[in-house]
Amino acid sequence: MPGYQVFIGHLANTVTKEDLDLLFRYYGKILDIQIRPNYAFVEFQDKEDAQDVVYDFNGLLFFDHRLDIRYRGSMRTEIRTKETRRVIVKNLSTSTTWQELKAFIQSTGYTATFAAIFMDRYGEGVVEFRDYNDAQDAVARLNNTVFNGRPVRLKLGKVRIRPDTTMEKKVRRPDSSGGSKSDKAATESPRKRKREGTSDKE
Repeated sequence: MPGYQVFIGHLANTVTKEDLDLLFRYYGKILDIQIRPNYAFVEFQDKEDAQDVVYDFNGLLFFDHRLDIRYRGSMRTEIRTKETRRVIVKNLSTSTTWQELKAFIQSTGYTATFAAIFMDRYGEGVVEFRDYNDAQDAVARLNNTVFNGRPVRLKLGKVRIRPDTTMEKKVRRPDSSGGSKSDKAATESPRKRKREGTSDKE
């Protein structure tokens, strides 16, 4: 069965197959990685996993290069119009954990089925609600509510996101001076956790 390929452009010459595998491995089964000077092709078994990578990683600063990631096909015509249940939460305190964010949402009467803090976006996280109506209502009710000493801003998510809720590992590669470059957090997809019998639900 053929896979679904993603184009990775504007790639640093020092990036290896292992680096790309570490970056994307939690998004689904990777069938093949073809790397060339300044670009690569990554093939996923599942179409949705390939699309998730485009949504979540396009524009990522990786090894000091901002990636140009595209689905090899008519991506624009395949973007789902399904109403989102996810809400982006901005202006969070940098000390906020995903557990605190989830508890805050649930303390206001909503059911939060998923919560995470972005490691590559300052003061930003995401919460998934039980349904679209709850998500929409929460944005209207809780926008500018003070949480952890700061008025947080909420908006409906425009993309499907799989940030990590349990791990805080980052993709690192030593530089020539012996230091390290910190890139996007290696993330474990909710689908993978479900298969392994784990969950972020409390």
